[in-house]
Amino acid sequence: MNIKTKLSKLYGPLKRGNTNQVPVLAGVASALIVVSVGIYLQLDSRAAVPVTSFEAENSTKSGSVIQVNDASASNGAAIRFGLVTPPTSTQEMMMCVSDSPNNHGGTEDWDAWRVYREGPMLALADRTGATRPKALAYSEEGANLGGANPNYNTVYNHVLGKLNSFYYTNATGQTHTARWGIQLYWSNGNENHDKGALTEPHTTAKIAAYTTSQRALYDAVHYIDPNTGQRRFPDAFAGSNPTHFAEKNGLVEDWLHASAEYHDFVMWSMYPPGRDKTTDDPTFNWPTYNESQMDSTEGFLLRTFYRTKQAEAHAGHPLLISMGEIGIGNDPSDGTTRPYYAVYGLAHAVSRLAVQYDLEMPFACWWDQQVDASSPQNILSDEQTGLNPTTREAWQNWKQYDRFNGGTLPASWQNNPKSGWKTSGTHPTQ
Repeated sequence: MNIKTKLSKLYGPLKRGNTNQVPVLAGVASALIVVSVGIYLQLDSRAAVPVTSFEAENSTKSGSVIQVNDASASNGAAIRFGLVTPPTSTQEMMMCVSDSPNNHGGTEDWDAWRVYREGPMLALADRTGATRPKALAYSEEGANLGGANPNYNTVYNHVLGKLNSFYYTNATGQTHTARWGIQLYWSNGNENHDKGALTEPHTTAKIAAYTTSQRALYDAVHYIDPNTGQRRFPDAFAGSNPTHFAEKNGLVEDWLHASAEYHDFVMWSMYPPGRDKTTDDPTFNWPTYNESQMDSTEGFLLRTFYRTKQAEAHAGHPLLISMGEIGIGNDPSDGTTRPYYAVYGLAHAVSRLAVQYDLEMPFACWWDQQVDASSPQNILSDEQTGLNPTTREAWQNWKQYDRFNGGTLPASWQNNPKSGWKTSGTHPTQ
């Protein structure tokens, strides 16, 4: 089942709009989710999915003794990849990059783009041929719609007008523009927690104001065309863009749970700890899948999935999760480090977590932006020459190199991670 079908089934009985809102039917929330340390269980026709740590996934067993290879990776021991059933997906995770003045690793042919301003977003949407995007992840100038004191009608009419202009040649007609079919993921603000209505400290009144804005965005996205009785914008989605740093500091749960009903997706900035280090000396902390380690260095990805699943329970309908930004600093002394980590530490990890938490993940985006000298650079074109594959190739074509998905490790990746890699922090075990 693809996203369009999934959302069609979800919103068929709702018909939510500015003047036509029907309560969520009891049948929408058909899955009871039980989350506990070490186990995630969905009580439906499917089998329970155990929470498996990256370390256990890459361990070897001799008799009754299990050797967790990753635990000593920083001492030079190579990770050994065992057998695992490849995860299934209802839609292929689209690989995405942020709009920037850089050359995006040498190609403009991406499935999707993360865009922060309307002008560049429309320019990307108007591309044709091989560079026409399948999806655009969009937020309008950073702060939430309507600012600190959003008015429902003002925000609703603004979004409705923009969507009509994006998908139709006329605000009341049925003729589609050439942009028809492009998925538009409109997040209400960029890295929400300290802007607009959500300036710190959060209060009940501020959260209520933000929820008003989110509801207006959601209702406009799900507008029912009175001429057809169907959604006028079936490829548009409403959501928000928190960051895992804010989540760890307790600045996401309060507003995300309160506004969860008015979300189709939650798009996270999922930055690994190594991004905080210097350009030529980043760390590569392997993500854990064990909820008991959610507060650890290795729990940076886990937090985003856990919080989205919790928000889904408040929403009363399925949520999508996506990656709006991720990146890791360069390591010029080892040209295979970053592409290897992009596949196994990031792309494979989020794909695995999406299965673990039963959250469909439509896209994952590399933040090809940061170029300042004082911080690690994430840009895809800033690498040694002659790499095969480059980080961009590894990111875009990650399944080609992911052994869990039938891929093959390049010769230069054998015996990685190497002893010279920086893997600070304690690697968790089962």
